[in-house]
Amino acid sequence: TGSVLQVVQGTLAGTISTTSTSEQYSGLTVSITPSSSSSKILVNCYSSNAIQSGAASVTANIKRQIASGSYAIITGLSGDAGHTGHGTSGHNYMGSLVAIYLDSPSTTSQVNYRVYFQNGQSNGTAFLNAYANCKHGFVLQEIAG
Repeated sequence: TGSVLQVVQGTLAGTISTTSTSEQYSGLTVSITPSSSSSKILVNCYSSNAIQSGAASVTANIKRQIASGSYAIITGLSGDAGHTGHGTSGHNYMGSLVAIYLDSPSTTSQVNYRVYFQNGQSNGTAFLNAYANCKHGFVLQEIAG
């Protein structure tokens, strides 16, 4: 109990932007297949983000899919440009978003994790991976139950 059984990581580089208040898939899926249904998955997720012009803000969530089921939110990402990050007209703001979450998928089927993000306001532009050399990613650790 409590030992790390496996570690999986994945990253994605390149800027993604949206002006929409509808959620957007970030483009990265990281998968892990637990060896036991009693295992926990420690989900570490990180990203840079930015807002530009208008009253933009960045809202981001981690969604989980078990086997071929639907994706559902398990937790949000937070940081200095997360749910509370707002810009003013003509100003840019860059920050970071992180999440550490202990998940209990209760399965031995493949579990997929993704980040979805959106502009939390009705104008301006929200960015994930604020610059081309920035990355966002996951580190998943299976913890024995």
